[in-house]
Amino acid sequence: MISIRSPECQALAYNCKLDPLGASVLMSLSRVLSSVDPIGSRELQERAEWAAELAGMQAIDSDRIPVFVADGGSLEMHFRDGRRQGKEDDEYAERHPPTVWFGRWRMDFDGLRETRASVAQSPAGYLPGLEVSYQGGDCDVHYGEAVPTLEEAVAVAKERESNWHQADD
Repeated sequence: MISIRSPECQALAYNCKLDPLGASVLMSLSRVLSSVDPIGSRELQERAEWAAELAGMQAIDSDRIPVFVADGGSLEMHFRDGRRQGKEDDEYAERHPPTVWFGRWRMDFDGLRETRASVAQSPAGYLPGLEVSYQGGDCDVHYGEAVPTLEEAVAVAKERESNWHQADD
């Protein structure tokens, strides 16, 4: 009897590349096993959908659906979801560059806001930032113009934070 638990199926399922072709192979194997091992078949289907989603996240050509996942069904849907998620991740990374330095939180004189100097790195250089948190909630980050060195960015960020607190005087 064929089963996902067999060493051959295990090897295929877990060594299959997580790309459009791998997703198609996993989905085909899932369909073959559906009548003899429904639970194993479902596991393979989920892995195939996951592979299609990962392939979508890594897709370079945003208009083309690879033939191996262009089934009009779950693989294509997961590929499109992955591509959408990949675009959202790229847009988020563009709006929120990675922080490479941050200072300590300082309470404002009104007791409602906290601020912290920070520096993020972008392709243009180092971005001096000021993070402002209202009543301990999520913070808003406001970045200045890019500067070439981390030291310059830290100095500018600290100055921006100092200016913020001096405005309360």
